[in-house]
Amino acid sequence: MEQILLYLKDFYYTNAILIISTVILVYISIKKRNNIKHCKFLFLYPLVSLIQQAIIFYSIFRNSPDYIKRSELNNLSINIFIIIELLIVFFLFIKILRNKLNKLILLILQVGYVLYYIYYFTTGDMRNPVDQSISIAQCFVIIIPCLFYFIELFNRPATLNLINEPNFWLASGLLINFSFMLPGYILIDKIVYDKFYYVQSTYSLIYISYSILFLLFTKAYTCNSIITQ
Repeated sequence: MEQILLYLKDFYYTNAILIISTVILVYISIKKRNNIKHCKFLFLYPLVSLIQQAIIFYSIFRNSPDYIKRSELNNLSINIFIIIELLIVFFLFIKILRNKLNKLILLILQVGYVLYYIYYFTTGDMRNPVDQSISIAQCFVIIIPCLFYFIELFNRPATLNLINEPNFWLASGLLINFSFMLPGYILIDKIVYDKFYYVQSTYSLIYISYSILFLLFTKAYTCNSIITQ
C-alpha cells in the first residue's frame, strides 16, 4: 500500500484524478449507451483504460519499490490499450465523418499505423516499453480525423446547438487530449530518463489530459440530443 501511495504522490495525484474520471465515464457510458447509437461500445474505451491502470497498481504492488521500471505485464497492458484505443477512435470517426474522401484518408492512416505497429512489435517484444515514436504517430493519426470533423462541421449551415451535440464533445475531447499529448511525448522522447522529475511532470500533464478527455466524453453522453446514426 505504501508503494501505491508513493506512486500517486510522485505524479501529484493526477493519476488518481484520471481513475476517478475513468470510473465516472464507465458508469455513464454504460447507463446512457443508447443516447448515442454509434457509441454503444464506447464504454470499452474507459473500461480498458481502467483495467490498464489497475494492472499498473498491481505491478507496483507486486514488483517492489522500483516501480519506475515497468513490469512486462504493465508494458503489455499499455501496448494492448493503444491498439484498442485506436480501433475505437477509428470506428467512431467512420460513423461521425460524412465526406467519403475524409473517410478514405482515415482508413489509409489507420491501415498504415497498424502495419507500422505490427512491424515494430514483430521485430521486438510487446512486453517492452512502448517506443515514443509509436505514441507520437498515434497522436497524428487521431488528430487528423478530429480536424476533418471540425472542417465538415463549420462547412455546414449553423443549425446545430453544439452544447447539445454529442459528436462535438467527442471530437473536442480527442482533439484537446492528443494535441496536448503530442508535445508531451516529443518532450519525453528527448528527455534522458534519469531526469525523473521532468518525466514525471510530463506524464502528470498527460494524466490530466486524459482526465479532460473522459470528462468531455461524459458530457457527450449527458447531452439532450440523441444521435441515432
